[in-house]
This record gives sequence, C-alpha cells and structure tokens, in this order.
Amino acid sequence: MTFSTFIHIAQVIGITGAAFLSGAIIVMSLVAIPAIKAPKITVPDTPMRFRTFYTAGLAIFPFLVILRTASFAFLAWRVAAGRMAYGFAAGSSFVVAPFTLLVQGDY
Repeated sequence: MTFSTFIHIAQVIGITGAAFLSGAIIVMSLVAIPAIKAPKITVPDTPMRFRTFYTAGLAIFPFLVILRTASFAFLAWRVAAGRMAYGFAAGSSFVVAPFTLLVQGDY
C-alpha cells in the first residue's frame, strides 16, 4: 500500500465517522428524547429510560470519536493543503466528549 492510500483511508474514516455521529446526534435529539419525554411515560420511568439510552451511546460513541479524531489529526499532520481544516476537525471532534460529560454528567 502506498502512503497516499493511508491518506485516503483516513479521509474516508474521518468523513464517514463525522457523518455517522452527526446523524446519530440528530436522531437522538429529534426522535429519542421526545420519545423519552412522551406523556404516556410516567415520570419515574423517564430517568431510567434516559440512563438506558445514555449507556447505549456510551458503549459505542467514545470509540468512534477517538477513531475520527485520530484520522483527522493524522490528516492534519500529513496533508499540508488541508492542515488547518483537518486540524479544526480533529479539535472539534475531541471537544464533544468533555462537553457531554460536563453537561449531562455521569449517569
């Protein structure tokens, strides 16, 4: 494999990872959270349902964020033409995890 192949693989991982995680966040915001807050669900059930939902995301999202951040960081290091854009993508990818832990806490 040539070195440019690694660059293309990193681009695919970074971009598709970003698209997948963005889509998952949209689905959570627009579909899952309103379903958790539905009037037919009793109030004592809501924290339990949110904890289940949060734990399911916690099982897969950290790995995908690390993979996406590493891909963008590699691209920022190796691709001079897109250094600033890939660097910004790597930094903004990493910021999601601390923000989530600070805002939502540890459920």
